Amino acid sequence: MQPNPKAKSTLPPLSSMVLAAPMPRILHAPQRLRVDASMHTCATSCESICQGREPRALLRPKRRLAIIVAGLKNRFYPLPLLRHVVGPAAKAGWEVDLFVSLCTHSSPRFNHSEFGAYWYKPTPNPRFTNYTTSEFQRYFAGHARYWGAHRTSLFLRDRDHVVGSPPKKRRFTGISHERVMRSALRLWSTEVVWRWMQEHGFKGYDVVMVVREDVYFVDDVDPSRFTEPNTFFARGFHQYCRVDPIHSHLVDDRVLVFGRAAAPAMLNLLTEWYTHPSPRLDSLGAPEVFFGRLAKEKGLAVSLVPGDWLPFFAALHMRVHKTSLPMLCFRDGTTAHLVHPQGPCVSSEQYLKISSEEPDALQYVSGVKLIPFCEEFPLL
Repeated sequence: MQPNPKAKSTLPPLSSMVLAAPMPRILHAPQRLRVDASMHTCATSCESICQGREPRALLRPKRRLAIIVAGLKNRFYPLPLLRHVVGPAAKAGWEVDLFVSLCTHSSPRFNHSEFGAYWYKPTPNPRFTNYTTSEFQRYFAGHARYWGAHRTSLFLRDRDHVVGSPPKKRRFTGISHERVMRSALRLWSTEVVWRWMQEHGFKGYDVVMVVREDVYFVDDVDPSRFTEPNTFFARGFHQYCRVDPIHSHLVDDRVLVFGRAAAPAMLNLLTEWYTHPSPRLDSLGAPEVFFGRLAKEKGLAVSLVPGDWLPFFAALHMRVHKTSLPMLCFRDGTTAHLVHPQGPCVSSEQYLKISSEEPDALQYVSGVKLIPFCEEFPLL
């Protein structure tokens, strides 16, 4: 099965309201939805759209930033995104719109597991374990407005999308089939949100940022660095705190940033992967190769930016021992990378600051709170 490039998105129709109250109102509309022929029917969907009233003093042309998150609710870490991306951008005068689509249950294709990296002994983010749908909507929409989001569109579904395997020539040769299909699901989930945005008039953004749900930003992001319209931006794969990204030939696909013209050229991601005619997209080794290759096929510039332009780690909660509580940790690094960085890296002061702000950080006997690195604990 291949995605139909002409199919309409599977997200519900837009309902928007201008809010004068200090806290956002929530539109909660469960309904059955018809999905295009290559998909199945989602039993339940919820839509929350909160639009803040524009202060009169700011009624002037603004730069506009769209942030897309598509993934699983149990892997989502929203506050670092709001604190370090939405907040600084809004303070700098950007109009920031959030489009977040989350599934509350993982696909049966993956044995209902949210995590491919099983060796970390991962568990769902416990913060939202006992949240009802309405409570989660209110939590996220309220925090988004607090940090300055102009509009927040939140879509929740209780079944994940179903996608078919890629054509044989487009299968990544260097990774497992499960990871291929997890990549396909993520790309299609992102494309569905992008299609919905286009169908409902959310266009013309100066910058579009696609963020994986498990990204944990550790310092502020300046969107004005990404305004070249025909450029695709990303960090070098496995480079943060280790080496300058110019030495990497792979894209870290956890955060992808697109200029005004690059976004519509690139963001039908799964359709491009499965159906783009160029043989240069055949038999690639991994998803990290695909994004840069597709950008070049589209005639776009590819910019691998310094790690401190997109300062983040991938985060998860891991259960170190069977009887222990889940512990928040950062993936793909060690404390030594912070103490002796080989490239752009979060400062020790900032690392301590974000750890002190995190309720799930480890509290040591000395009173210091730290978010540890997963690799410093026994793995499977």
